[in-house]
Amino acid sequence: MTDPSSAIPTRRATIMISSSSISTTPSALVRLPTELLDLVLAEIGEVADDGDRNGYHIKLQTFHALTLTSKSLQTAATPWLYSEFRSEGHEHRIQPYLRTMCRNHALAGHVRSVSMAEYITRNPQPPDAAEMALFTRQVATLQSSPTWRQLGKAVGYGCYTAELVLILTLTTQVRYLRIATDDTRRLRSSRYATRECNKCPIMRTCLEIIFGSAHTNTSYRRLEHMVLFDTRNHLCDADVTHKIVSHLLSLPSLKILKCSGLGFTRDPTSYLSDAAPRSSNIEVLSLGIGNLKSVDVVQILGWAETLRDCEIHWSALYYEIRLPTDIAGLDDVDVDEDEAGGMHTDMYFRCDFDVATAALLTALTRHANSLERLIIVDLQQHGLAFRGQHPFHSLQQLHRLRELQINDQLLIRGGTWQNVSLATMLPPRLRKLVIYSIALELSDLGKILAACGDYRAPDLEDLRITFATDDADREEYFVLFDGSSSSGTRAWFLGSDTYEDGARAVFSCWERPMWPLLAALGADVRRSGLQRLFDLQCAGTEEPKEQLGLVMTAPGTDPGVDDGKDEVVAALQDMVLGEQWAELVNSHIYEPEPGI
Repeated sequence: MTDPSSAIPTRRATIMISSSSISTTPSALVRLPTELLDLVLAEIGEVADDGDRNGYHIKLQTFHALTLTSKSLQTAATPWLYSEFRSEGHEHRIQPYLRTMCRNHALAGHVRSVSMAEYITRNPQPPDAAEMALFTRQVATLQSSPTWRQLGKAVGYGCYTAELVLILTLTTQVRYLRIATDDTRRLRSSRYATRECNKCPIMRTCLEIIFGSAHTNTSYRRLEHMVLFDTRNHLCDADVTHKIVSHLLSLPSLKILKCSGLGFTRDPTSYLSDAAPRSSNIEVLSLGIGNLKSVDVVQILGWAETLRDCEIHWSALYYEIRLPTDIAGLDDVDVDEDEAGGMHTDMYFRCDFDVATAALLTALTRHANSLERLIIVDLQQHGLAFRGQHPFHSLQQLHRLRELQINDQLLIRGGTWQNVSLATMLPPRLRKLVIYSIALELSDLGKILAACGDYRAPDLEDLRITFATDDADREEYFVLFDGSSSSGTRAWFLGSDTYEDGARAVFSCWERPMWPLLAALGADVRRSGLQRLFDLQCAGTEEPKEQLGLVMTAPGTDPGVDDGKDEVVAALQDMVLGEQWAELVNSHIYEPEPGI
């Protein structure tokens, strides 16, 4: 790896090292106003941090090299150096950081940003005797409880969860806090875990105590931005409570709260405690992924005073149960033979679920004068959470909304786009609209385009209509059709992109004004099927096949196919969205929609 000190420009290094104020007046840097010193050091940090995925750790090395040149610089830079801590990817730094915090509590007051993750490592390193004495004294300052007593024991065995929690009890003045964590019980599945480490209290239990003010020295009253359990595939145990959100919403300075994975339990789980805040200053709220209780979401929206950005990822989970095939009364089920030769059948059950769209819309309307961005989606089970739910009757009350991302089930009644008008449904000044369709086919594309063509928002500049696919693992982006506006400029495409639930077919348009093009495309596709998009793609060229090849680079596409339409179908079958989807596209590319 390149010497990190080489990342710093020579001119700046010369100024910092040869300045007479450093060499002859050791206290000059220390006497600088804190804000000015922060600016100087931050500039150096940005140079070291720029353009490298391990920039934070290169920055640490760079500062270490600089401080060797001047004792004064080391003294002045130490508070700034400890103002940020990231443990991701470098778990061996946790103990030294905790050791420094325990030795010098004054440094903890300078910490402004903490980003932490738990680890399952091959070699947990127990602290030495001196470190253990420091850690034990810190645990002794905490309010006596079974949880903290467990914590003290776990620290002695090098448990990373315990060390991270101790850091949290010290760094109480942070402005930004990110905790990306798996349940510590996962340690029990590791052959490297010790029996004593299994006794470590669960991280969530510790956090509820910390943010619930049971630890009197922890206020977090300056915390502005919180990211909690930001692990997309995290699964919680059913007996874990998640009422920590109530405490977080009570923090006076908190403006941004992003929670992920809190509701992944067998039943919808409450986020809230009985001691709920009367109001919250939260401005940016992101909840998901998990089984959210609708009443909790509505209540949180009610507490917020001026919400401007709201993101809710609902996910109603399927539960798979494997049953023997000799159970009477099981008709019309698929029976498979497993690797051991036994026969089994898979049955899926959906948990009880209620989005309560009417109450949700009422709660959102409370923020009509501030809400600018709204995302309400379920991308984990192809929109399962919204099946059978009542759609929103109208979102026009949200007159300041500029971006909307939403499942189509919340916009249409009866599961059909027939005769739908978005002009009476959507806010008047949207700039970005993303519609997630649950359909595994493109037959609705013409109807959705027609509905969007009826929505004449003057500021709309980004429209995306996505369709679920069977190819959840593909991560490629490609363009299948690439179309132009009447002026001849590139204005739309139909292709594939990657979302949280895998690959999705995507229609995207950025023409302004957009509605004339959408209305025309919608009518053409409903009349002639996807063949019309192919015709528009190849318009103005004598070699449509070659033109299509320039737009779409598709592995597995045979350039020798005689018919351009066959090339489109072959590309879909070979590289994109699964045979079922490709067959549907095949039928629609050759045949117009019935009844048109």
